[in-house]
Amino acid sequence: MNKIISVAGWARTTRMGGKDFAFIELTDGSGSQTLQVVIDSSIPNFDEVASCTVGASFKFKGTLIKSPAKGQLFELQVSQADRHSVHIFGKADGSTY
Repeated sequence: MNKIISVAGWARTTRMGGKDFAFIELTDGSGSQTLQVVIDSSIPNFDEVASCTVGASFKFKGTLIKSPAKGQLFELQVSQADRHSVHIFGKADGSTY
């Protein structure tokens, strides 16, 4: 906890928290559990991340924290542009996928 880690997988769900946050439930297919990733709008490619839908594949670098919300014990916070990052491998566009 409270350490920077990297994780990769694809989005099982995506949603916006207003204009300031994006929430992605990330899975790597190894089990039924997902990891909630909270991406802050200060991340340089936030607009591109916000346009991604279910099935998009990512690599996130962020801080694993105890979740303040119900439903999960912890979450990955991607909020520091100088230390955290998002790499999008593929968007899984529904019209071409």
